Amino acid sequence: MEVKEHLKLMKGDKTWGDFLLEMCTDWQRLKSERAFHKLRKLLSEDDLKAISESSTEFREQFKLR
Repeated sequence: MEVKEHLKLMKGDKTWGDFLLEMCTDWQRLKSERAFHKLRKLLSEDDLKAISESSTEFREQFKLR
């Protein structure tokens, strides 16, 4: 019952669907941010530059058939 009451307070005037969708979106964003920060710690500046250049080159050369 404590969890249900806490969620009701967090939900406020939103519908349950909107509230849960917002919670899921926030969770996915935070998960992505954590992964990004973890990669930043693991990769050197040269690694990040090479990845960025490779990504740019791929996007420039990619064409749908």
